[in-house]
Amino acid sequence: MKSNNHHIVFKKLDTTGIIFPSVSGRKNTNVFRITAVLKEKVTPEHLLKALEKAADQMPSFKVKLKRGLFWYYFETNYHPLFIEEENDFPCRTMNKYKNNHYLFRLNYFGNRVNLEVFHVLCDGNGALEFLKNILYYYFIEKYPQEVTKNDIPPHNFYLSSETDEDGYPLFTSHIQNIKSARDEKAFQFHLIRMPVPKLRIIEGDFSVAEVLKFSRSHQTSLTAFFASVLLLSIYHTQYKYHPKNKPIVISIPVDMRNICQSHTVRNFFIAINVGINFYQKDYTFEEIIEEVTKQLKQKTQKDFLLNKAKSNVNIQQNKFLTFLPLPIKKIGLMIAYKIGEKGFTCTLSNMGKTTTAESFSHFIEGFGVTIGSSKSKSIKCSLCSYNDHLKLSFASTAYDREVEAYFFRFLSSLGISVTITTNEV
Repeated sequence: MKSNNHHIVFKKLDTTGIIFPSVSGRKNTNVFRITAVLKEKVTPEHLLKALEKAADQMPSFKVKLKRGLFWYYFETNYHPLFIEEENDFPCRTMNKYKNNHYLFRLNYFGNRVNLEVFHVLCDGNGALEFLKNILYYYFIEKYPQEVTKNDIPPHNFYLSSETDEDGYPLFTSHIQNIKSARDEKAFQFHLIRMPVPKLRIIEGDFSVAEVLKFSRSHQTSLTAFFASVLLLSIYHTQYKYHPKNKPIVISIPVDMRNICQSHTVRNFFIAINVGINFYQKDYTFEEIIEEVTKQLKQKTQKDFLLNKAKSNVNIQQNKFLTFLPLPIKKIGLMIAYKIGEKGFTCTLSNMGKTTTAESFSHFIEGFGVTIGSSKSKSIKCSLCSYNDHLKLSFASTAYDREVEAYFFRFLSSLGISVTITTNEV
């Protein structure tokens, strides 16, 4: 099919992405942000050229969302790409008319470059690969005497078919689905929300080596360590004042790429829940860590994760559901989404250790990640590390800051140094 001398490509949404168009809006944006902090102030003209080159290199980002009779789908987007200086709250909803129908936006402020993405397009690790490509081309544009295209790692030039695959059905086709136990209802926050689109960001900057020392002393991972501190913080600031016989549950997305040896930049993660019911007994911090570590070890096994992925694939491939008109599907997806959100209290997303090509690393100070909050989840937590800098971010639409305050004070009481910044909302 030809339109305006361009070849239009149509593409299905991935197995996870199909839910987001039906459940997203101003109060539940499903937009997240990946930030790169550079060592020098951003030059806009170089950044725009870099975006154009990176988008040509990764065409799965040059799409717009279209509504069909039975499903949403992607269509090639030939509108001009653009960048802008940051002038609004982060992670707000994507307005297709203001955004040239793109499902991401790129803005900058000072020495920070922010890539914000609607989750229908990809997950955090997919967006990170796109941002790294943008940065590589940016540095080549700005410092042509120091770096060239030959300095970009070869793996950044994977074939589009590899980076654009829907990994869920590809890696679960051989899995025999075993019905897993249904998650019980979890404790929910009792917080008054600020008006849309306000989003308060509180970011803590840690030394990776220092935090690793503490997590290793408890024989656990960074993810389990921070999840345990988050559970304790919610217990002392929320649960004690609204006790219910329900567990506090942290939802933790697990990247499936290393597990399945996939190079896709689309959504390819499974969210697992770890939790503790403080109604039954008072847990010490050490007991919390022990329980969280045990649950994480069990639920990050490859078979467990692929079985969860298989369940999602089965729903999408159900022949009866496939031919239901989209308006009816949207109602069903919204109900399923709301039921799923009742199964956890808060999200903790660990992007892990971020690396860049050595030739470019001295231009970069660090990376950060922010998850936009949803209607029922007014606080979300995310972290990533680069060299010895670990940035942990709370995004909140609540007036109350007690969970975040307890979290950072508790870490300080352990002797862990932290520098805190906020957007002062």
